[in-house]
Amino acid sequence: MGSVSLEAWVIGGVAVVMALIRIQIGIDRRRSAATDVRFQHWAPYTVAGLTASGGVAGWLATGLGRPALLSWLVGINLVAFVFYGWDKLATFLAIARVPERTLHLLALAGGSVGAFLAQGMFHHKTEKRAFQLRFWGVVALQAVLISAYVNTQNA
Repeated sequence: MGSVSLEAWVIGGVAVVMALIRIQIGIDRRRSAATDVRFQHWAPYTVAGLTASGGVAGWLATGLGRPALLSWLVGINLVAFVFYGWDKLATFLAIARVPERTLHLLALAGGSVGAFLAQGMFHHKTEKRAFQLRFWGVVALQAVLISAYVNTQNA
């Protein structure tokens, strides 16, 4: 994979995110005030986040010669952090929110450290008990998987 395709990944991810924001703002303007934001469609946000993570990971792995797993983890944690920040900003500006399912899926894909740091820095989703239970469930699952992997490598 050459540098042109890496740039295409990053530019493509940014373009998808920008298009989603523009579309969602238009939808929000037409939506009545009584509509609950929890029912937003989550898949486009998740795809955009994973695409941007792939772009960062590809750049780190191919462009800078970093290990693929480490590159993925840096990319997904950066994107999770940004998505949490965007969601917090969106609460103040009354614009498109990032669906909770997307935030959880980004953490599940390896972005739990970035998600945790963003929760602390932005004071976001820290008081919502159901959200925290799901988030820490994801972290516990990751800990079990990492432990099992380490044990198989040492056997």
